[in-house]
Amino acid sequence: MAPALSRRAALTSLSALAAAGILGNANAQAFPNRPVRLIMPWPPGGGGDTQTRMVMQRVADAMGQPIVVDNKAGANGLLGTKLAIAAPPDGYTLMFGVNGQITLGPLLNKDSGFDPLNDLVPVSGLSTLKMFLVVPTASPYKSVQDLVAAAKADPDKLSYGSTGVGSMSHVAAAQLAHLTGTRMTHIPYQSGSHVTRAMLAGDLHFTFVVGGDLSAQMKAGTMRPLGTSGDARSAVMPDIPTLQEQGVSGWMPGNVWFGLFAPAKTPQPLLDTWHGQIARALAEPEIVQRLKTNYFAEPWPVNSREFTAVLKIEIANFAQALKAANISAA
Repeated sequence: MAPALSRRAALTSLSALAAAGILGNANAQAFPNRPVRLIMPWPPGGGGDTQTRMVMQRVADAMGQPIVVDNKAGANGLLGTKLAIAAPPDGYTLMFGVNGQITLGPLLNKDSGFDPLNDLVPVSGLSTLKMFLVVPTASPYKSVQDLVAAAKADPDKLSYGSTGVGSMSHVAAAQLAHLTGTRMTHIPYQSGSHVTRAMLAGDLHFTFVVGGDLSAQMKAGTMRPLGTSGDARSAVMPDIPTLQEQGVSGWMPGNVWFGLFAPAKTPQPLLDTWHGQIARALAEPEIVQRLKTNYFAEPWPVNSREFTAVLKIEIANFAQALKAANISAA
């Protein structure tokens, strides 16, 4: 169980909430004093869902109120997102978010009807998962340089799979081609499992996957990672060099991040209270180990202000990458 807030921290938080007008009177209880709703815009059982439940159960124990996960899947996360946007900004509604839904989705879908920088406010980061460029174990390519050299020698021959047009795996591979001046053939699939089957059947030369999806194939000896995106190696698999180390310079989608959001205009003291508790949970050795072992993930306890800065930079970079690769929603 996560340690409770110290008396000084609790009093400081209480004073901040009172000053912000969140507490109705001097005798009101500290926040939260009733159950909290956490909207999950995806079906239950996925990596984001199970990670979030694990972390937020520790937070609920520490705060003394239940956090009820409400799965509202639909429209690639848009259904749950709009429910969160319409909720009262009182700190009692949170929403799970991931890059594809928050920063990439609105760029691909101009009719999404929401602005991630104005309709929502970040609460706290949860975790990050590195993206790995992988090939079948039988592939002749032993490094990213080998792959790029083959693509330059025979344009359009190399094929890569993705989980759909505009998906993170598609953008990563398209950006790799853009940065290296190569042409490679994109083949979209319905899901990651379809991509995996195509890889193992020899129908694809490479793809990008997050660590959690790679772990089973590595254990089975069927896939081999050549590199990881981002400017630092994965703490989970530190032996795998980055693409930058292998000569690919320029912005690449660095990782898949998971985080929590709240409706816009949620008072900053409430955001800080939530972040403090989530950061404490993410610092627990057991949570750190479970993230690493079960999901190939690393804790990412950024606060609201830091998270907002990440969103702004990422939206700008995704917009440039989509334009360079001429990617638009099908």
